[in-house]
Amino acid sequence: MSEIRKLTEDELNCLEEIQFFKRKKIVTDHISNLFAELNAAVITVNQEYINSLPKEVILSSGKISKGENYNGFPWIVLDAPRVFQKEDVFAFRSMLWWGHEISFTLHLSGRFLKEMKDLPFRLDSLINKDYFICVNDTPWQYHFKPENYLPLTESSIKENLKNDFLKISFKEPVSSAEEIPVTGIRIYKEVINALYC
Repeated sequence: MSEIRKLTEDELNCLEEIQFFKRKKIVTDHISNLFAELNAAVITVNQEYINSLPKEVILSSGKISKGENYNGFPWIVLDAPRVFQKEDVFAFRSMLWWGHEISFTLHLSGRFLKEMKDLPFRLDSLINKDYFICVNDTPWQYHFKPENYLPLTESSIKENLKNDFLKISFKEPVSSAEEIPVTGIRIYKEVINALYC
């Protein structure tokens, strides 16, 4: 059996750290409140799309989730609206990934994607507006490395069409966290207007 290395002095000092975790709780609670504000805004805005969006999307409620380890870092997520069925997904996911970015993502699959007519044409209106499209073969990754997301262009749209899902994302630095409700609702409306109106 190999010998377990000892903690360094720096690592031992980390065990005594209290202030960081107190600050982390305050920050996490504040971000959760911003996501709650965004959730309320999405519910209100959905009434503007009552004749455009699927009924279960209009009726869905939001959900805030938190975790400690997406690729080694904590995260906070709001799914609103959210419809997660076996094959059919319609979700607008707002995610703060500590130390990385804030992302706003529309995720469609199954019948919600099949109902989209002229999808490449509809996505054209979002080109040159700092959007990204998922080109990965799985929809469950959220980092912005090139194997997962590419800037939204005609060629990246074509590359995505091989997938049985669509994920359109927009990212902001974590330093813009106070703008989550404003940016989130702007991105939601812009994407919904492009795809459904």
